[in-house]
Amino acid sequence: MLSLRNSSIHVNTLIMIKNTLIKAAKAVRKLYIDTRCRKYLKRLAVQIPEDASVFAMNCFGGHFSQMLHREYTTPTAGLFFYASDFNRIIEDINVIKQPIHFVEKSKYGLRDSSQYPIGVFEGTDIEIHFLHYPTPEVALEKWNRRLARFNFNKWIAVGFCQNLYNDKTIADFAALKYPHRVLFTNKTSYPPHVIGCREFSGLHDSPSAYLKGFVYYKYLTAYLDKYPLI
Repeated sequence: MLSLRNSSIHVNTLIMIKNTLIKAAKAVRKLYIDTRCRKYLKRLAVQIPEDASVFAMNCFGGHFSQMLHREYTTPTAGLFFYASDFNRIIEDINVIKQPIHFVEKSKYGLRDSSQYPIGVFEGTDIEIHFLHYPTPEVALEKWNRRLARFNFNKWIAVGFCQNLYNDKTIADFAALKYPHRVLFTNKTSYPPHVIGCREFSGLHDSPSAYLKGFVYYKYLTAYLDKYPLI
């Protein structure tokens, strides 16, 4: 019969083996994803030059910069916008130049400042949800530093079927006037700017760019081949 001490050692060993296998699986998955991403990133590095900016509704802008080892030329990293607010920004990008003040609760009633900082552009009710920032001070410092690099003359908007996107907000995005914009959805298409990703058909929300970036990059390269960012 195993002693209590030997039993504990045996359990701890199994836990260590399990954790090692989990880490190895994550490393293999990351390598697989990164390898597939790079296939398209080589083209995107030319299609979206270093002086251009990606304004995304979530962390995609930061992910793109990280994958190309570029300095961030976008403030859209570690944050997200709800769909209708994102559309309003694309309609008038100059709104992001406005000062930001912080609020206790979101107008959407789904989030509050106990979870992360929530900013609002002065003179509007357009919200910025600083999901990955610990304090308003850190969020504002990062936003302003990256905003200073944003190229208002050469940028592309990238949206996803997330954050309360529905048939109306998708149609509203399709009707926007700014020419360089793409919205990835799981079913609806309004060519050329709203693209239905067949890989995600049937899903409620678009998957994370960190997990499925290679899919988005594939569609984005095809879009930019037809509608170059010039």
